Amino acid sequence: AAFVGNEIRTHSNGDRSDVEVNTQLALVHRRAGRLEQAELTLRQILQRRQDDLSVYKNLVQVLIDQKKIDAARFVNEVISKQSKSDPYVYNAWGQIEYLRGDVARAAEAFSAALDADSNFGPAAYNLGAVAREVGDAEKAERFFARAKQLGVS
Repeated sequence: AAFVGNEIRTHSNGDRSDVEVNTQLALVHRRAGRLEQAELTLRQILQRRQDDLSVYKNLVQVLIDQKKIDAARFVNEVISKQSKSDPYVYNAWGQIEYLRGDVARAAEAFSAALDADSNFGPAAYNLGAVAREVGDAEKAERFFARAKQLGVS
């Protein structure tokens, strides 16, 4: 299944301009399929800005895209300690669990993302994908419709 991941956009405010530009560069690399370069760019940012959760969240997604599950789990664990009810963290956990082969735990994590933010479209989409995979067409249709309503395409 192809899941909708997280892409966090940072917002510039003076001291963050270098972080913003490099984060955007990493996102360009990711969209172009240059995942190793995206990972390297994000890790370079973190060497200077170790407290920037948005960069960690983007790094987790790039690691998931590369199927570097152990590394993604480690970084997501770091984030979850600082951001306990963040839908991005739950959505990443869902993707990680899915890649590990645990569809039930993936669904739980995607549901937790929606519990944290009922307007978090990627989790609705991902729940639709899980429901489709396990053969629950009615539930899949409901979650895909919700994702579409929330702007996920």
